[in-house]
Amino acid sequence: MNTKSEELLEIEKIAQGNDAVRKRLLELFVQQVTRQVSQMNYCVQNKDWVSLRKVMHALKSTFLYIRIESHIELIEQIMNTAGEINYTIEQMVHKLEMTCLRLIGEFTLEYEKEFGKLAV
Repeated sequence: MNTKSEELLEIEKIAQGNDAVRKRLLELFVQQVTRQVSQMNYCVQNKDWVSLRKVMHALKSTFLYIRIESHIELIEQIMNTAGEINYTIEQMVHKLEMTCLRLIGEFTLEYEKEFGKLAV
């Protein structure tokens, strides 16, 4: 059984059957979130909390743009605790990274199944 995730179904709902819109949403999400995950990890490794908050803000905007609201709370937690004496920040970032990588993988597969190779 090949069921689509809530997030992928949301993209399809936004596209309203328009393949060009769906293609562009998948493409933008994969490209932007791939870059944002890399930036997020760089910020954590370098303890650059100001930049991490900026990356989280951008990631939040990306998720909200395609109505993926289920992960916003975690993003906001990271934004609000970055830089505090908090040993869970790396765990929260890791959890968010795993979510992003799952979505990137799923969206890339969907894109390539429907539209061909995706240039990242």
